[in-house]
Amino acid sequence: MAPSNPSTMRAWQYTSTPGGLERNLSLNTSVPYPFTSPSPNELIIQVHATALNPADYKLAEAPLIPLIFPRKPASPSMDFSGVVHAAGATSGLSPGDRVAGRIPPTQYGALSEYVKADRGAVARLPDAVGFVDGACLGTAGMTALQSLEGLREGDLVLVNGGSGGVGTYAVQIAKLLGARVTATCSGANVSLVRELGAGEVVDYKGRDVGEVARTGEWDLVVDLVGKPFGLHKACDGGMKRGGRFVQVGAGVDFWSLVDVMRSALLPGVLGGAKTKWKFLMVGNKREDIERLVEWTAQGKLKTVVDTVFAYEDAPKAFEKLKTGRARGKIVVSNSDR
Repeated sequence: MAPSNPSTMRAWQYTSTPGGLERNLSLNTSVPYPFTSPSPNELIIQVHATALNPADYKLAEAPLIPLIFPRKPASPSMDFSGVVHAAGATSGLSPGDRVAGRIPPTQYGALSEYVKADRGAVARLPDAVGFVDGACLGTAGMTALQSLEGLREGDLVLVNGGSGGVGTYAVQIAKLLGARVTATCSGANVSLVRELGAGEVVDYKGRDVGEVARTGEWDLVVDLVGKPFGLHKACDGGMKRGGRFVQVGAGVDFWSLVDVMRSALLPGVLGGAKTKWKFLMVGNKREDIERLVEWTAQGKLKTVVDTVFAYEDAPKAFEKLKTGRARGKIVVSNSDR
């Protein structure tokens, strides 16, 4: 039998973001509980941990997008772990089950005490996987896995940005799939990225990443940073026949958008890159998050966590995220659990 619903819940909320999301978050301890009973394939989850992603603040701060969704006041963040509070009839889960998952950015976010999620974006969390690690697998883990789609054993992969939330997963997953991995990061993180499985690690402060791209024989380049500008074009000199460039990270400033549009729209005959290009939009796939949970439980996949912040310190967590210097993931934990 499902537990009774509370009348209110806690949530970090914002209505606008002048000066940055972190300056506009406020903790509301009496938000009216917003959910009715879940539909057959839905779950209502009591959140124990929330993992942050750059998209959480980029979407909230971008021009126009916040005017369309989500409805205000809104709560940010997509990735969570916790315990099922109520389960739809066909979900295959029950109240009390430990889970991890991801909700879309269009709905009320995971920095709240409860979330409603589609079963297709939620995996059962075994006892061997903690709530902090489980919360990180949604956006970052699935992005890494989906960016490597089609990878074959023996392929040569360049991961630009190997020490961040997605990058630490991408390096490990590429290695698990049998690829040979080169990754870029700052000098301070070289040892970490090498330990995760990169055969070669490039300090981007000491070596030109564009030159690395031009002089390799890559089957796949995954760009998690969006810089240096022109990296896609540089790969023309070092990409194997049939090689691919997958763009994941990009800024929302003018020149970053210009660089992305150049890759998307400018053909090679007019001076654009000749290498096949794709901008990855991560999709919720139950089989992907279940695979990530399984690898984690087996000890094959490690979640690198930079800092775990108390729930009351969520704005500080976003401040840390925005520095761009986190090693792995930043997590907000519900201190009451």
